[in-house]
Amino acid sequence: MACSLLLVLLLPLQLPAEDAPAVLTDEFGFSGFPGLPTADVMPVGGLRITAAAGFGELEGGSDLVRLPLRGCWGALSNLEVCTALPLYLDDDGMEGGALGNISVGASYLYERARGGTNLVLRARASLPTGSESRDGGSRLEMGASTGTTFRLFRLSATGLYGLASGNDPFSDDIDDYARFVFGSSSFVSRGLQLAGSLEGSTAGELTASACCAYDLAGAMGLHGAVRAGLDGPWRYRLEAGASWTGFGF
Repeated sequence: MACSLLLVLLLPLQLPAEDAPAVLTDEFGFSGFPGLPTADVMPVGGLRITAAAGFGELEGGSDLVRLPLRGCWGALSNLEVCTALPLYLDDDGMEGGALGNISVGASYLYERARGGTNLVLRARASLPTGSESRDGGSRLEMGASTGTTFRLFRLSATGLYGLASGNDPFSDDIDDYARFVFGSSSFVSRGLQLAGSLEGSTAGELTASACCAYDLAGAMGLHGAVRAGLDGPWRYRLEAGASWTGFGF
């Protein structure tokens, strides 16, 4: 309720639709969709806030009820900074507390070519503010995303190299891995987009995602997402939420 009230109060500060990427935010706050980062960045002064409600089940059988909060801000020309914070209403007895791992990151639009092809460099750190058994410990990732338009589809691909550790990266073992995401999005009618992706890593994770997003007059957006764990810690995740986009920050 409080998140919805905040989005309503911010409605007058709306960002012109032509200045903002026609996407939402991914699970870490980058421009994109849940499960699909895209090669977009927010314009200078643009701010996008997403609040959602999520439910998921781990392979061990634990049901998790979450409130993901995400933000993306155009700090400089071609540079966006983002953050994401999952809050847990119920973690099915895992006793990890209400706070999950805070993620902070940045994306830089390195190149924009004709035909709608972009190349974005990105980096992200996951701070171990949550439970290691539930949230996976600390992470550091660096890589790039690219995207292009083919007929009615926006194709996106992301490759990242990462380092993973426990809640104390100075004493715990550090493992490296690679992560990839491939997907596409398309407008099926005015204001209505569908997106799908496949995400995997060399750590043994594979996830298929589908998202439906609806734009409400440029400033507000609604979305719903389904993510199926083909391999890895999650069996499935469901999410529904709202996004607000404003300018002048």
